[in-house]
Amino acid sequence: MVDFAEGLGFKQVVLVGHSAGANAVREYQGANTDPRVAGVVLASGDVRPDTRVPPAEWVSKQSSSLLTGNQKELVQGPFLSAANIPGYP
Repeated sequence: MVDFAEGLGFKQVVLVGHSAGANAVREYQGANTDPRVAGVVLASGDVRPDTRVPPAEWVSKQSSSLLTGNQKELVQGPFLSAANIPGYP
């Protein structure tokens, strides 16, 4: 679809995926990092929690960021989850 849109003259697109399409959009952009994709919308997709154990320094930084009100610093890497932060409700 990105190639098709480009053929119509569009320089960038926003990919929108619903249900199983959300997984397809996520996988496509994750694997290709296509510069023609300006944005990604995932609607009602499959939710699979990340069960990997995060490095201790990430947990420490996340805990510190939450306690000091710097939530924007939390948006990093695949391990972002309140479940990974000891003592956080």
